[in-house]
Parts: sequence; structure tokens; C-alpha cells
Amino acid sequence: MSSIFARLLGVEVEPERRGVTFSPELWRSVAASSTASGVQVTANAALSISAVYACVRVLAESVASLPLFVYRRRGGGGKDRAVDHALYPVLHDQPNPEMTSFVLRETMMLHLLLWGNAYAQIVPDGAYISLWPLHPARMYIERAPDGNLRYICQPDTSGPGDRRSQPLVLTAQQVLHIPGLSFNGIIGLSPIAYHRQAMGLALAAEQYGARFFGNDSTPNGILKLKSGRLTKEQRDILRAEWQRLHQGAGSNSVAIMDADLDWQSVQMPNEDAQFLQTRSFQVEEIARIFRVPLHMIQHETKDTSWGSGIEQLGIGYVTYTLRPWLVRWEQELNRKLFGPIERGRYFCEFLVDGLLRGDAKSRAEALHIQLQDGVISADEWRELENMNPQPDGQGRVYYINGNMLPKGAAGGVSGGEG
Repeated sequence: MSSIFARLLGVEVEPERRGVTFSPELWRSVAASSTASGVQVTANAALSISAVYACVRVLAESVASLPLFVYRRRGGGGKDRAVDHALYPVLHDQPNPEMTSFVLRETMMLHLLLWGNAYAQIVPDGAYISLWPLHPARMYIERAPDGNLRYICQPDTSGPGDRRSQPLVLTAQQVLHIPGLSFNGIIGLSPIAYHRQAMGLALAAEQYGARFFGNDSTPNGILKLKSGRLTKEQRDILRAEWQRLHQGAGSNSVAIMDADLDWQSVQMPNEDAQFLQTRSFQVEEIARIFRVPLHMIQHETKDTSWGSGIEQLGIGYVTYTLRPWLVRWEQELNRKLFGPIERGRYFCEFLVDGLLRGDAKSRAEALHIQLQDGVISADEWRELENMNPQPDGQGRVYYINGNMLPKGAAGGVSGGEG
């Protein structure tokens, strides 16, 4: 464990372990430590919170569903899709024989959002490569004696999937590693570990609600004897019979008073504790951690700071939430999958244009202006609208308005002598 992490988390460093940069036990011990609510929070426990599940799913599916292309730079500027490059089918279609590109990216985003790091082993496969996800809970990163990073994946002994008996040791160039927010630029911070108090409160509120309704004896109140006293045996019999008739699934049963008893109703404790408001606030707190708009996890609010209308909200989500994740992916893919020479000619990039297109009317007006100014051709417009080119080839012609002239030619037009 590095001294930086040790100082931050108050952990003693053993001299023989000073070369270790990170081990999963560190984050597991932090996340699983008891919270003020008394609930232990792990990645799996956090995912059982509906707001966490919704945020993680929105982000993971967003990154996974975007088209991911390999491009070739043009000599005079611009780019073309490099469909003939060996990485194109790996990133766009199938990274390994068992997964689609969508599934790999969705899985790695799940790891990234819960553990703060996503790993995939880069396996040469002839002229191509394969990408296989590695579970972050089993990953160690060490600083080797030569100064380079070394990744160690421990075998999974909990199931039949991983039959290795020895750790898998990989060099940095053999691992695609996407870290989240980080102190040292190497290891990402786990949102679950650092926000375990907020997660613990959400879990505690959920467990309290489940217990309350599971043990509910509605209507809530007191059985009061008008006169005299009950023996202990009579009290036990009465309590047991009342709970049998009115607890849990039978909470709406009709209450029948026997003997000389009165029912005295009391206020619902959920209202006293503002139970629903607490649960609602924790949804907002979790959405703030993952920077996901509340309407995208079906938690409606009256106003938002990202503008009004679903179009502006969508653009805000792409700009402020999704784009930083996409840049992390793109830069790590370009750094690890392309050699120094290829990196000058090729790069991979997500296509987000579809998420920023806006409504049909606004999009048509913007494209019409570009067509009139010679920025795009009719066929390029048609491609953006998922239509085939014009069969006569005229769609490749660029047009400009006839009353527009180059700046240098404006002085040569005579307006006549006054």
C-alpha cells in the first residue's frame, strides 16, 4: 500500500509492502466498515438501493449504447472511418468471443461506477486482439522494482468461472485500465467507499420501511382496559391474538373489541420521522454523487438548473455527465491499443451526435443553414437523417447562396456613379 493511501486512510504501512500501490482489501475494509446508521455498505449492497441501481444503469447503458468507431486522419484535415483496421470490429462489434461491444462496455462501466476502476486484459489474437474484463475486487496494482506498474489478478475461488490456482500477473501494456476520480492518477476512488454514509442512510431507511410494513398493526394505537387490570397471561394472549389478526398481510383486518377494551389511536411514526422526505432526499443525494439528472431515474422535480425542456436536459446530461466518462474511455483506448506510429494516424471516438440532435424542426433548420452555406451537401444531410444518398449523384454537390461573394471580390462590384 502506498504511503499516500495510508496517510489518507490512516493505515499503517509494512516496510515489505511499500511497493504496493493498491489492493482491493483497502477499499473493502473502508466500504464495509460500519456507518453511523449501523449498516455495512459494500458495492453489492449499494447496488440494491434503487437510486444507485438506476444511476449506474443509466450511465452504463449510455456509454455501452453509443457507437464506437476507429477513425483514420486525413492528410489535409478531417477523418474517415477506418473500417479496414483490425481494431474496428473489436471496438465496434465484438471484443472477445463471448461478449458484444455493448456488454463489455456496460460491464466495465458497472465496475468503474461502483469500484472506481475498470480493467480489461488485452490478449493478442493473431492480427487482432481480444479484450476480457477483469473484476476490480480481485485486482492489485504494484510498483515493480524496475519502476513500472504491474497488475495482479487474483483467481476467483467463489465459483467455477475462474479455474486458475495462481494469480495472473500482467504488465501495464497488457491491461486496459480506466480509473475514475483519483488522488494519484493511477487508482480511481470508489464512490461507494467514499460516500458510504449516504449509502448507509439510504439502506437503513429502506430496511426500516420494510420492517415497519412487515410488522405493521394498522391502525396504530393502544388497547386500553376501561377498568381493572389484566393478568400477565391475559395480556400475552391478547397481544398474540391481536398481532395474529392485524400484523403484516392482515394489517387491514377488522378489529373486534372484546370485554371492556377501548382503542386509542396514535400518530403514525413514519410521519413523525418524516420518513418519506428522508427517502426522497437520499435519492437526490445519490443522484448528486453520480451526477445523473433526477428525471432520468424517474424522480421528478419541479425545476432544474440545466434549463427547461427535455432537449436541454438531454444536452446537459451529455455535456456535464456523459462526456467526461467518454473522454476517459477514448484516451485510455488510444493510449493502450495504438502504437506510437499508429497513434498519429488512427484514433477511436464515440459518436454522440445522435444524443445532441434536438427536435426534428430545430435540427432541420440548422442543417438547412449549413446546406445553404456550403458546409454540408445534400447527401451528408441525408446520411445524418439515416437515409441513403441520392441515386443520381447530385447529392454530393455543395451549394451556396447566389448573392454571396468572397470577401476580396466585394470591392469589384460597381453600384453605379452617384
